[in-house]
Parts: sequence; structure tokens; C-alpha cells
Amino acid sequence: MSRFFFSLLALFLVIFFLPFAAAIPATPGAQIAPAEKAYLESALTFLSKNFEATKDIGKYIDQLDDSSPETQKDVSKAILRAHLLNGMGLLEYSRVPLPPKFRDLDKKIRRSSAIRTKAFREILRFWDDSQPAHVTKGFKILQAAIILDNESLNILNTQMELLPR
Repeated sequence: MSRFFFSLLALFLVIFFLPFAAAIPATPGAQIAPAEKAYLESALTFLSKNFEATKDIGKYIDQLDDSSPETQKDVSKAILRAHLLNGMGLLEYSRVPLPPKFRDLDKKIRRSSAIRTKAFREILRFWDDSQPAHVTKGFKILQAAIILDNESLNILNTQMELLPR
């Protein structure tokens, strides 16, 4: 069971970054305002932290079959940490003013955060009744968040290319 979940997470992470590398190039000579730059940096930081937290879950999920209470506790802590980072990251991200031209990007990011929260809650239900179906369902939900993150990163990549180097 655990290798399946680890493989599933690895697949999601590949899906997450593959299209990011092929983002549409920016329009040469375009300018970006300082407020827009601050927003884009905040969005990128939020998405990066979520990616790292999700990656951390992958390190532990393979140990989910281990019957030792200590290992189970480590896995649970990694998922709780990712859940908390998502919530705290959204608060930090929300503090930066939203430039009107990035409303659609903001909707994707917020939707992804809400979906990720739902995924983590579902995975954490495993510790209530030890049913592996919660983990499977949680990862399916997490896939939707990762796809939205990927779309957001494509938009961010295009916009970041406009920034002076």
C-alpha cells in the first residue's frame, strides 16, 4: 500500500512541474509595477512553501504501513505541518495587496489552498479509523490542488519574466 501512495505522490509532483518548464514566454519590453512585483513574489513564496510541505509528506507516507506508534506519529506530524503551513501561508499571502490584473491568478491560488486543506483533512482521518481509503481519497483531492498550483506557476513564470534582472 505505501509504495503505491509514494508513487502516486511522485506522479503528482511530476505533473506539478512538467508544464511549468514550458511556460509561454513574456512579451519583450513589457513593464511591471512594484505593487505587482510584490504580489507575484508573495504568490510564488506561498506556492513554493506548499510544494515543499507536500514533498515532505512524500518522505513519510512510505512509512505509513509501519505499525510502530512513533512512525505513525511522524507521518501524522508531517501532514499536520503541511496543513498548518498552507493556512499560515495563505494568511501571509493575503496581506499583500492584490493588483486587479491578477484576480484570476488569486482565485486559482485560493481555490488550490482550499482544496489542499480538504485533502489534508481527509488524509488525517486515517488516524481516526485506520482506513487506507482516507489516504487514497486525500491524495486524489490533493492532485486537484497540485494541478491548480501548476497553472498558477505557469502564470507566475510568464509574469516574472517581465521583471528587470
